[in-house]
Amino acid sequence: MNKQLTPRLLIIALVLAWAIWAVWPTFQYQQLSDSEIESLRDEGKLEQLESRSIKQGLDLKGGMYIVLEVDLPTLIENLAINKDRKFSETVNDVRNQLVISPEGDFFTIFSDASSKNNLKLSRYYYDYGSNSETIITALREEGEDAINRVLEILQNRVDQFGVAEPTIQKQGSQRIIVELAGVQDSERARALLESTALLEFYIVKEVTTTNDLMIKIDQSLKGNEVVAAVQNQLNQIKILRQKLKMKLFLLPNYLEKQKMMDQKTLIMKNSAKTLMWIDLFHHY
Repeated sequence: MNKQLTPRLLIIALVLAWAIWAVWPTFQYQQLSDSEIESLRDEGKLEQLESRSIKQGLDLKGGMYIVLEVDLPTLIENLAINKDRKFSETVNDVRNQLVISPEGDFFTIFSDASSKNNLKLSRYYYDYGSNSETIITALREEGEDAINRVLEILQNRVDQFGVAEPTIQKQGSQRIIVELAGVQDSERARALLESTALLEFYIVKEVTTTNDLMIKIDQSLKGNEVVAAVQNQLNQIKILRQKLKMKLFLLPNYLEKQKMMDQKTLIMKNSAKTLMWIDLFHHY
């Protein structure tokens, strides 16, 4: 009888040992203080401990459940190159329809509203195409890219917040669900997430557009240098012309004075000759 129980007891002991080994990281992690968590994070050991511990969701650990909605109307307003009253009215109509039908596809509603109001999208988004279908497709891609960037930045900010097991996922075309298990300071977490989402909606020009703009600025600066050099040469020529004009103005007086001096010299020479003839006459 004892011989039959020995293998069973051995198996039970092995299972218990494995269970204790599997649960031990979770026990260690739950016993850590905030200062110890920060110390392990600085040493690079916290991630390994978190990966081995049992993940507890909101139902076991408590925390926050947040639904964020990307403001796509603001996004397309920022992407528009030209804006007028008709465009603003169309965007406001889309906002109102989204309030009535929050589950509706934003870009489909925007396309329908543009057609209804006879809004030519190529006038406002000519960088994205020449027809409405191409422009709507490009705007949809911009919206998806914006949501993906929001997801990435939310993940980075939540990691800095120190949440061990966050859940961040996209729901539909414009909503993001965030689950923060174990968060106690709800106001700080909400402010962090909301500010992150808003920061993501600043539109940045493409690299090629920026480079072209910098090249044009350089060319303009070089052109200004050339203009400045030419202007300097013209100023010097103007000064020389003024000096030459002054000399030409003074030349008659100079010639007159020179003529008078020549006449005086001639008189003096003639007077000297006369005196010489008189002297010779008296001599003989």
